[in-house]
Amino acid sequence: MTESNQNSTVLVVTQDIELLSALLENNTTKFQFISRESIQTVLDDPDLLINNHIIIIDVDSVNAGNSEVIEQTLKLKKSDPTQVIMMVGKAEPLADLLRSNIQPIIYRAFNKPIHPNQIFLSFGSASKMHESLIEKQAAGEDLLAVGPLENKTNIDTLAAQQKNNPAIYAAVGVLALAVIGWLLFGKNSDTSEQADSPVVTEPTIIDDTLLTTNGDVSKINQLNQDAAKALLEGRKISPEGNNALHYYDQVLIIDPYDLTAYEGKKLLVSELKSTYASLVENAEFGRALETINAIQVIEPLDTSSYELREELELAINAHVNELKRSGTAQEIDQTAAVLANIGPESKTSQTAAAALRNEKVLLENIDRALAQNNLIPPTTGNAYAIVSEALQKNTISNVNFSPRINTLSEKLIASANSAIKEDNLEDAEKLTALVKRLDVDPQKFALLSTAIEERKTAIAAEVSKATAEKVAIVKEITKPVSVKIIPAKVISRNPPRYPTRALERNLEGWVSISFTIDTDGVPKDITIIDSEPSNIFDNAAITS
Repeated sequence: MTESNQNSTVLVVTQDIELLSALLENNTTKFQFISRESIQTVLDDPDLLINNHIIIIDVDSVNAGNSEVIEQTLKLKKSDPTQVIMMVGKAEPLADLLRSNIQPIIYRAFNKPIHPNQIFLSFGSASKMHESLIEKQAAGEDLLAVGPLENKTNIDTLAAQQKNNPAIYAAVGVLALAVIGWLLFGKNSDTSEQADSPVVTEPTIIDDTLLTTNGDVSKINQLNQDAAKALLEGRKISPEGNNALHYYDQVLIIDPYDLTAYEGKKLLVSELKSTYASLVENAEFGRALETINAIQVIEPLDTSSYELREELELAINAHVNELKRSGTAQEIDQTAAVLANIGPESKTSQTAAAALRNEKVLLENIDRALAQNNLIPPTTGNAYAIVSEALQKNTISNVNFSPRINTLSEKLIASANSAIKEDNLEDAEKLTALVKRLDVDPQKFALLSTAIEERKTAIAAEVSKATAEKVAIVKEITKPVSVKIIPAKVISRNPPRYPTRALERNLEGWVSISFTIDTDGVPKDITIIDSEPSNIFDNAAITS
């Protein structure tokens, strides 16, 4: 943004404190507001228009008749033809001014009461027009020539006409007057500064065959008949080029004051509002949004259309919440497709559509985990963790959630029963606790808990019995035994073999031995007490 743009202003000519306060308090634009109570004070201080882009004139508080307002507005435009002039006011006085020869220099007109956003919506294109006029002025173009290309006239000429005949109407021809239909009833294409404002399009361009003189009654009658027939047949705003709105717009381009067309468009708005209610009730949100846009095109100054838009946002939220509680899978898919088609016009629809898309991803993850028996932590991507988070955040509709949580519960119960059979009661208790948290089948949970307790009791009884048996065995083993000592007697003798070494050396000697005889009569724990000579006859004695 340039320094000039940063300091750019909008001049509001008004004595209406409420209007000025509303503009200042709700300002969401790049502009600063300055105010004056009359057009004359602006004419007396041309410095006010330095860095100013837009002038808003409140015709209700200028304290002057139409003739004076027209004269002063023409002077104001002549003093700085780069200024973009807008007007606000009550319907009838504003319409009278727009039917005068001042009309070609008015960029936008707004009926009171008006929401500030309706004015702010036009600032972007108005600012661009102001910059374009500055460039044209620098290039030497005559900015004082105004009106449609077919009937260009000079502001000086308009001023002279006003001076000579203050009541003069349609000074620049019927095509200039046709712009009134655009200003009061037409479409607005500026959406750059108000993202939440309705998206609208450029005004309808009449067919070349209809660019005739202002008295072509037969064409007007035919168009009005076509419009009435289209309305009767339900072709209110579609198909393109063959609907009631199209035909009424064609009439008003030829004759901006045709009462039949104006009344027809009022009836069309009434029927569109009725249709809108039916569309919302049937969850046809895309068509409902198109209907709101059409209503805003026909009556851009009617603030009730903003209420309809807010109502639509609430209806979308309510419908999606209801789907999560009791909708079928098919209804959820259909709604997701409708919300996706609405696009960026509705933040609520984008959020709801994203939620339904996320639900689809969650369901795929749960199904994958269940198929792989990846049921519980600590493994990543397990079904229980995904289901628990979805349950806490309410991110899955009941119709999709219920069968999956039932499947998970059944698998956990089966795993717990297997753990019980294997006497892995620690794992069984963990699985049972998860079943309880899912709270799907209290009866099966109770049976599972009972089975665990019964198995614990059985295991305790088995352990107790085994312990008792071990104690009995130990007691039997450690019971004192009365021992009868029977004196030992020799059953057989085996004389010791005389060691060769002793025999060769002609040695004699003796050995004293102690030993124990077991119950089988076998000597044990044989120990040499003494021998002479030492270590000569020991081994022979032990062997004997």
